[in-house]
Amino acid sequence: MQTKILMPVRTVADWGGVHEWALSAVEDLLSQGIDVVVVGKEGLFRDRILETGAGYATIRWEDWLPTVKDLINKGGWDLIFSHGPIARDVALRVGRQLRIPTYHMIHGAYLDQVNDWSPEAELILAASPSIQDFIVRVGKVEPWKVAVVPNGVPDKVFRLPLIPLEEKLRGGKATVVTAARLAPDKIQQIDPTITLVTDLASEFPGIKWTLDVMGDGPLRNNFERRFEQGFASFNNIEIQWSGWVEPDEVPIRMNKAVAACVAGMGGVRALAAGTLALGVGAQGSVGIQYGKNLRAGIWSNFGDHGCPRFNPSDQSVDLRNIIKSGTYDEIVQIARASCQLHRSELSVREAMFDALGLRVSV
Repeated sequence: MQTKILMPVRTVADWGGVHEWALSAVEDLLSQGIDVVVVGKEGLFRDRILETGAGYATIRWEDWLPTVKDLINKGGWDLIFSHGPIARDVALRVGRQLRIPTYHMIHGAYLDQVNDWSPEAELILAASPSIQDFIVRVGKVEPWKVAVVPNGVPDKVFRLPLIPLEEKLRGGKATVVTAARLAPDKIQQIDPTITLVTDLASEFPGIKWTLDVMGDGPLRNNFERRFEQGFASFNNIEIQWSGWVEPDEVPIRMNKAVAACVAGMGGVRALAAGTLALGVGAQGSVGIQYGKNLRAGIWSNFGDHGCPRFNPSDQSVDLRNIIKSGTYDEIVQIARASCQLHRSELSVREAMFDALGLRVSV
């Protein structure tokens, strides 16, 4: 009998890490012959989900009770897999009425009153070990009831050729990239990005540097103003505002870049693509990704989810040492290998199916 899953996904921005995670999960579930109906708002996310062949129920999150009634009347699902606080409300309400198990995933560093509703959940999925620790230690949820299913990277990204630093600098032009929603939770990236680009521009004054900003959001004007101010005294730095870039194009640009300032989904892509990554997320910086910084980055979703009692090594000193010592290529290679071990598409897919109690056919 075909398994049927209802997947409420609460999103705010037009696009971002949660959208990509959910889209990838839907594709993985469909590939195993599982029937999926996503519940979400109208817009780009809806369009992308429908392209996969999954079903879609449109909801107005500010008035979600009518949709809940429709979902209860329709029924027929074997389990519910929700993402986001209000989506969790929808899932628990439907699951309670239909008496089917509810699995909820927490993607950010928030508790969402988890201790109040966790007894009703079959399992809570966490997007990083940091969130798992937070839910158990602060939220007081039983450790056995929280499983980590992190951001994953398609295998094809790991197959992109590793480009040596010398080749990336050839021709007198080079790039640094960011890939994020330009929103309040990414403001912390601004100053470290300015430092990263200006340090590189100072180390290589004969190179014309481009900061390629991939992504958009409500604070774009703020990012524009701050970056322009930060680069004002440099005549070898320019900014390229790329807006939202197709997901498959993002790692290709990262692969060619000398460095990237990233968090969350952008972090795993940068490491897999083969660039020097600076991890800075909503909870702060975990430094340039090598050594202890790399361990902290993978554990905390590259600063998005917090890393208690961790202080990264100095960003500028690290960059200078990496360049002077000629270890750039080796560090990028080691970071990619670590990412492939912990965040490959296959391992993440298997972790998700295991958490949901589903079987994966070869």
